[in-house]
Amino acid sequence: IEAQELFTDKGKARYALLMSEALDKNYIDIESDSLIRDAVDYYDTHNDRHSAMLAWYYEGLVLKNGQHYSSAIVALDRARKLAERNEDSFQLGLIYRNIASIHNRTNNNSEAIRNHSLSVHCFEQANASLYQAYVELDLAVDHFNNKNYYATDSLIRIIRSKYDHPSILNRCSILQANILVEKKENLEEALTLYRNTPLRFH
Repeated sequence: IEAQELFTDKGKARYALLMSEALDKNYIDIESDSLIRDAVDYYDTHNDRHSAMLAWYYEGLVLKNGQHYSSAIVALDRARKLAERNEDSFQLGLIYRNIASIHNRTNNNSEAIRNHSLSVHCFEQANASLYQAYVELDLAVDHFNNKNYYATDSLIRIIRSKYDHPSILNRCSILQANILVEKKENLEEALTLYRNTPLRFH
């Protein structure tokens, strides 16, 4: 972006969108939407569906960070509708995963499961296998939190059969150990899984 462009509405919106994307990709969570609002206000009234979708998506993330969950879901739903019109399966996967995360935080487990399932489907359509794997793990955790250990174990077995990624396999091991502890079955095996797995599941 040229310096003089920053004095125009279009330039401010572009800067806000790029900066919000950079913050997100560097795992820097902000809670004020003062930056991304420039992009939302501009692209919401201009014929640029892709940029408008991203603006509403980052608005949703900021609102989620600030624990404004109802407003965050509204913003993410605006992004979802635009992503559907754009036929952007990958972005839809991200949107559904963040909506599911909000439902996790507000203890709405059934909606978390529904949105995680939609996210898995979207990432599968986008051929984003690593993203799909992590959301399948999220879904397994949803079932674990719902005390549906059979569904959790079934998902873990499916994940193990499809992926050979150390972080994913470690998380599967921790989750399997957690199931054994919750069911009070084979605690020695659970302890072995904990000891042999460098990653702790959060």
